[in-house]
Amino acid sequence: MEYDLAYLASFLDGKLNGDSGHKINSISSLDQAQPDQISYCSEKKYSKQLETTRAGAVVISQEYVSSFNGNSIVVDNPHLSFVKIARLLHPEKSFEAAIHPNAIVSSKAVVSPSAWIGPNVVIEDGANIGDKAHIGAGCYIGQNAKVGGGSKLYSGVSIQHDSIVGSQCVLYVGVVIGSDGFGFARDGEVWEKIPQVGRAVVGDDVEIGANTTIDRGAIHDTVIHSGVKIDNLVHIAHNVEIGENTIIAACTGIAGSAKLGKRCSIGGSARIFGHIEIADDVVIAANSLVGRSIKEPGVYSSAIRAEKLDKWQKNIARFGELDSIARRLRMIEKEMKKK
Repeated sequence: MEYDLAYLASFLDGKLNGDSGHKINSISSLDQAQPDQISYCSEKKYSKQLETTRAGAVVISQEYVSSFNGNSIVVDNPHLSFVKIARLLHPEKSFEAAIHPNAIVSSKAVVSPSAWIGPNVVIEDGANIGDKAHIGAGCYIGQNAKVGGGSKLYSGVSIQHDSIVGSQCVLYVGVVIGSDGFGFARDGEVWEKIPQVGRAVVGDDVEIGANTTIDRGAIHDTVIHSGVKIDNLVHIAHNVEIGENTIIAACTGIAGSAKLGKRCSIGGSARIFGHIEIADDVVIAANSLVGRSIKEPGVYSSAIRAEKLDKWQKNIARFGELDSIARRLRMIEKEMKKK
């Protein structure tokens, strides 16, 4: 696809500075862009690259207009505007409706005539595939599972029985929705499995990264509300509820029955205990351990940075003495108040 800058500026509702007829056919970073490409700048640390970039145009805010002499489109939010241009210049590949001859589709399943079903897909009894859904090679859709209209499943995705994936979702390679939760009861020296009879329910416009797993509920459903974005290698345990438009970075683990609010941002490798609640608009820093409920919006962190081993061993030894130190300090404070 190729567009002139006049069209792109109008598309973004931005102000064009420069050659309105200059043609752009793709996006790139400031340091790699060529004259037929467009880039953006939204952070001060990259603004020096405006002096040397070969980009045919740059999307910038008013703050950086004086720093760039080339073609520019001035907008309030360069990052968001660049996303919109990226989608325009690099549209997703479209597929014609078809069911691959190597797919196994139950006669008791309902598959929209406008859906695309790839090779080696298995669709079980009672499953329902919506309009213009895209089911990639080797996917498994279990009994009575549903995939909503316009959703795209990349290869090797598994939607287990009774699970629901809403409309306009994107599930990347190896995602598993509705696997059994980790539920066992001790019987003497052995563990007895607890039947997991709930469902895994994913709302609309949800994106789930590669090899992420979402367990079905033990009794009640595990629920991922609409607009949630989940990175690669995230584990969400049974009966968890994730509020609308929350975003979760890679390698995070969320234990059973935790409830996260709306519009939260969870950093990479965060660990969230089960049976706790996190309020709306909470930000959890990367590598944090959340062991109790968070009731107010804000930014929270509990990570401890790496230290040299000898220093770390000394600090850990002192950490074990904190309780006795605190007790002695309280005694000293009491004695000071008597004087």
